[in-house]
Amino acid sequence: MNDITVTQLWIYPVKSMRGISVKNALVEEKGFVHDRRWMLVDRQGKFITQRKYPVLTQFQPDFVDGQLQITFLRDKSSIAIPDSEEGETVSVELWDDTFTTTKLDSEINAWFSEKLDLECFLVHNNQSTHRKLSEKYVAGDRDLSFADGYPYLLANEASLKELNSKLNKPVNIDRFRPNIVVSGNYPFAEDRWQKFTIGEIPFLFAKPCPRCVVIDIDQSTGASDPEILKTLASFRMMENKVMFGINIVALKKGGISLGEKLKLNG
Repeated sequence: MNDITVTQLWIYPVKSMRGISVKNALVEEKGFVHDRRWMLVDRQGKFITQRKYPVLTQFQPDFVDGQLQITFLRDKSSIAIPDSEEGETVSVELWDDTFTTTKLDSEINAWFSEKLDLECFLVHNNQSTHRKLSEKYVAGDRDLSFADGYPYLLANEASLKELNSKLNKPVNIDRFRPNIVVSGNYPFAEDRWQKFTIGEIPFLFAKPCPRCVVIDIDQSTGASDPEILKTLASFRMMENKVMFGINIVALKKGGISLGEKLKLNG
């Protein structure tokens, strides 16, 4: 078996906006530190994503002196986002979950509303936010960020290569919005990785990850190409869902880095 090596690490501070490629990441139960800790919701409190608003690809997060800053690439304007426990408590909806979290101040919400031409507000998954991971696939009482359903998504470069061999124009791994990207092994081998470690951190397989129209969206431009999901569906249908990558959970806190090996334990 080829060595399986971590080649990319990604965090997505604001759900459905661009990600940040990092060399090292801190592992927590609910996901990497800063990953999907903020989210935009509409005035009814329902979450907003690229599925309906591909313009979210034009918001680039960064950390400046330890503080989150979001730049809107179309006009180069930016705004600083506090990492705070303070704010109004509001109820929000994310898929089948309804829970309370913290709403940020009106100046920030007005900035996003103007850029999106949509009344919306930003919420923060901080220490007072308690959203629980479903125990359908992984037992235990676990906290979750604003990720769709699981704290970590792992993708395999060999699987992307297999998909690209069937496309007219190859795509980048960023369309799949992974947290961890690995090389080595063979296409879709990850479907069978039940337990493994990266460095000193043990991870547990939850399930293959079902994909939606977001993988059709170019993360640089926001343009959509339906060929990607259609092609993937032609050979990766499982239980009537199109699968790519795997949802996983971390079994302890710590850190992982680029270049570390993934070792299979079962």
